Amino acid sequence: MKVEKRLERSIAESGAALAKLILTGAAERPGYLIFNTLGFRRMVSVPIDSTGPIPQPAGENSWVQWEGGHHALTVDIPGAGFVWIPADSVPRVSARSAGAAGRS
Repeated sequence: MKVEKRLERSIAESGAALAKLILTGAAERPGYLIFNTLGFRRMVSVPIDSTGPIPQPAGENSWVQWEGGHHALTVDIPGAGFVWIPADSVPRVSARSAGAAGRS
């Protein structure tokens, strides 16, 4: 197995294990767990799968762009920290209806 494939699998498994550890005891609910591995606060834009649930950011420093072929979440993350962004429980499948549902 190539090193790149092993590394990708390890990253995916480690991320899932860490998310499970952080969310242990939390109710089952869809959302996005976003990490900042750097030691300073930063604003990041994360591409989101259009077939997944639409993020529902609650803070004033987070936005969702959900239109056409571009689906992204922009959020302010503390240094060496993470944020949990809840999402709709049912994914939107129509690009037209999803484009009209852009939220801020």
